[in-house]
Amino acid sequence: MNIIVPTDFSECAYGAFRYALAWAQQADAQLHLFHAAALPQDWEDLPAVVRYRDEAHKAIALAVRDKLRRWQHEAQAAGLKCELHYHGGDLLEGLKALVDNLSADLVTMGSQGASGKHRWFMGSNAQKVVRELRIPVLVVKEAPDKLDLSQVGFVSGLFAEDQPAFRRFLVMLQAFTVEQVHVVTVKTEQLFGPPSSVILAALQDFVQLAEEAGYHCQTHYLSDLSVERGIRQFTETHQLGLLGISNHRRHPIKRFFQGSHVEMLVNQAGVPVLSVDYKD
Repeated sequence: MNIIVPTDFSECAYGAFRYALAWAQQADAQLHLFHAAALPQDWEDLPAVVRYRDEAHKAIALAVRDKLRRWQHEAQAAGLKCELHYHGGDLLEGLKALVDNLSADLVTMGSQGASGKHRWFMGSNAQKVVRELRIPVLVVKEAPDKLDLSQVGFVSGLFAEDQPAFRRFLVMLQAFTVEQVHVVTVKTEQLFGPPSSVILAALQDFVQLAEEAGYHCQTHYLSDLSVERGIRQFTETHQLGLLGISNHRRHPIKRFFQGSHVEMLVNQAGVPVLSVDYKD
């Protein structure tokens, strides 16, 4: 299993790195640290003499490598394999290329969030990564003191793509001790959907999937002013260690006008959020 950890060397990014380190230890995975540096895109391909004479960019490259190596040594001291990668240019462009080159299984990154107009038009880096990548992305906004996945949640709007994503979510939990999986759907005043009897029956499909995979599962049908508010309160009252949510087949126009619950949870949730996406 290959886990990519993008970093800007901030405190938030370090918290996500420590969380990824604990995850990798449990899942017997290899870490790949990645940084998008303020360097020319072809920096590593330039002749050595050219790089040697470019004092400014050479200093940046040396500083980046030094910081990455410190984190690498920490991962290696924990018994993990850890490789370093840095890219000159855009974060998403470099990250997409690395995901493809490594056939990566997971990206884990920190998020300080974004708010207001900036959130809707641009979003945080974590939201952009969640929006663009077609693999699971684990976003850690507030790193917990320890990795505890005894109680986990999966948020579902009961769409067709949610069940395959739920199966993948359960597979990713196999290396951990999970006591209870909570499947949660939230009805708001703005949503006019099927009757409660239909929703409760649909939730039972998730129970069957979880039990087939060897997990105990409980379903919850909540009513709240917004999906995000309902999930935040549920997460706190049930002391969840992780939230999963399907992020497959989204439409960009719908996301802009109605908001993506995935990206809003990434921005606002107080626990790590595993956005589950995949290539068809």
